[in-house]
Amino acid sequence: ESANPLKDPPIEWFSYEPDKWLSKYGTSLITAAQLAFYMGFKEIYLLGCDLGFGLNSHHFDSNYNLGGHMARNKLDDTMTSAHVLIRKASLEAGVNVVNSTRGGYLEVHPRLSLEDVIK
Repeated sequence: ESANPLKDPPIEWFSYEPDKWLSKYGTSLITAAQLAFYMGFKEIYLLGCDLGFGLNSHHFDSNYNLGGHMARNKLDDTMTSAHVLIRKASLEAGVNVVNSTRGGYLEVHPRLSLEDVIK
Protein backbone atom coordinates (compact mmCIF):
# COMPACT_ATOMS: atom_id res chain seq x y z
CA GLU A 1 0.00 0.00 0.00
CA SER A 2 1.49 3.35 -1.02
CA ALA A 3 1.48 6.46 1.13
CA ASN A 4 -1.34 8.94 0.59
CA PRO A 5 0.25 12.34 -0.14
CA LEU A 6 -2.88 14.12 1.09
CA LYS A 7 -2.40 12.55 4.51
CA ASP A 8 1.39 12.66 4.58
CA PRO A 9 2.91 14.94 1.92
CA PRO A 10 6.62 14.31 1.33
CA ILE A 11 8.99 16.89 2.80
CA GLU A 12 10.48 17.24 -0.69
CA TRP A 13 7.36 19.20 -1.64
CA PHE A 14 8.59 22.06 0.61
CA SER A 15 11.44 24.27 -0.56
CA TYR A 16 13.97 25.63 1.90
CA GLU A 17 15.60 27.39 -1.08
CA PRO A 18 12.83 29.43 -2.74
CA ASP A 19 15.50 31.38 -4.63
CA LYS A 20 16.03 28.15 -6.60
CA TRP A 21 12.51 26.68 -6.68
CA LEU A 22 9.20 27.31 -4.92
CA SER A 23 6.40 24.89 -4.13
CA LYS A 24 2.84 26.08 -4.73
CA TYR A 25 1.23 22.96 -3.30
CA GLY A 26 -2.21 23.23 -1.70
CA THR A 27 -2.51 26.84 -0.63
CA SER A 28 -0.86 30.19 -1.22
CA LEU A 29 0.20 30.11 2.44
CA ILE A 30 2.84 27.50 1.61
CA THR A 31 4.55 30.08 -0.59
CA ALA A 32 4.58 32.57 2.28
CA ALA A 33 5.89 29.92 4.68
CA GLN A 34 8.77 28.96 2.38
CA LEU A 35 9.75 32.61 2.03
CA ALA A 36 9.49 33.21 5.79
CA PHE A 37 11.69 30.19 6.54
CA TYR A 38 14.21 31.36 3.93
CA MET A 39 14.24 34.87 5.43
CA GLY A 40 15.11 33.39 8.81
CA PHE A 41 11.89 33.85 10.75
CA LYS A 42 11.76 31.48 13.73
CA GLU A 43 8.19 32.30 14.82
CA ILE A 44 5.22 32.50 12.47
CA TYR A 45 1.68 33.29 13.63
CA LEU A 46 -1.21 32.40 11.34
CA LEU A 47 -4.30 34.61 11.26
CA GLY A 48 -7.41 33.93 9.21
CA CYS A 49 -6.56 30.30 8.40
CA ASP A 50 -9.99 28.98 9.18
CA LEU A 51 -10.71 26.45 6.40
CA GLY A 52 -14.28 25.15 6.41
CA PHE A 53 -14.94 25.40 2.67
CA GLY A 54 -16.75 22.07 2.82
CA LEU A 55 -19.09 23.42 5.49
CA ASN A 56 -20.77 26.07 3.32
CA SER A 57 -18.52 28.92 4.37
CA HIS A 58 -17.33 31.29 1.70
CA HIS A 59 -14.12 32.87 0.55
CA PHE A 60 -13.65 36.52 1.55
CA ASP A 61 -14.18 37.39 -2.11
CA SER A 62 -17.68 36.55 -3.37
CA ASN A 63 -16.26 36.17 -6.90
CA TYR A 64 -13.84 33.42 -5.83
CA ASN A 65 -14.25 30.55 -8.26
CA LEU A 66 -12.90 27.05 -7.77
CA GLY A 67 -13.21 26.56 -11.50
CA GLY A 68 -15.73 23.79 -11.07
CA HIS A 69 -12.93 21.21 -10.93
CA MET A 70 -12.67 20.75 -7.17
CA ALA A 71 -15.33 20.10 -4.59
CA ARG A 72 -15.12 22.40 -1.60
CA ASN A 73 -14.40 19.54 0.84
CA LYS A 74 -11.50 18.44 -1.40
CA LEU A 75 -10.16 21.98 -1.26
CA ASP A 76 -10.15 21.74 2.55
CA ASP A 77 -8.35 18.38 2.36
CA THR A 78 -5.68 19.78 0.04
CA MET A 79 -5.15 22.93 2.09
CA THR A 80 -4.95 20.88 5.29
CA SER A 81 -2.39 18.65 3.63
CA ALA A 82 -0.30 21.71 2.76
CA HIS A 83 -0.43 22.70 6.44
CA VAL A 84 0.73 19.20 7.38
CA LEU A 85 3.70 19.81 5.08
CA ILE A 86 4.36 23.23 6.66
CA ARG A 87 4.21 21.59 10.11
CA LYS A 88 6.66 18.89 9.02
CA ALA A 89 9.05 21.49 7.63
CA SER A 90 8.72 23.69 10.72
CA LEU A 91 9.67 20.82 13.01
CA GLU A 92 12.64 19.96 10.81
CA ALA A 93 13.82 23.60 10.60
CA GLY A 94 13.12 24.63 14.19
CA VAL A 95 10.50 27.19 13.22
CA ASN A 96 7.56 27.72 15.58
CA VAL A 97 4.35 27.97 13.53
CA VAL A 98 1.29 28.83 15.63
CA ASN A 99 -2.35 29.16 14.61
CA SER A 100 -3.80 32.32 16.18
CA THR A 101 -6.97 32.28 14.10
CA ARG A 102 -10.18 32.69 16.07
CA GLY A 103 -12.25 29.58 15.51
CA GLY A 104 -11.94 27.72 12.27
CA TYR A 105 -11.12 24.14 11.44
CA LEU A 106 -7.34 24.14 11.05
CA GLU A 107 -5.90 22.04 13.87
CA VAL A 108 -2.53 21.06 12.40
CA HIS A 109 -0.49 23.71 14.23
CA PRO A 110 -0.51 24.47 17.95
CA ARG A 111 -2.93 27.24 18.86
CA LEU A 112 -2.37 30.41 20.83
CA SER A 113 -4.98 33.16 21.00
CA LEU A 114 -4.19 36.42 19.28
CA GLU A 115 -4.67 38.20 22.59
CA ASP A 116 -1.94 36.06 24.16
CA VAL A 117 0.36 36.64 21.18
CA ILE A 118 0.17 40.43 21.44
CA LYS A 119 0.61 40.59 25.24
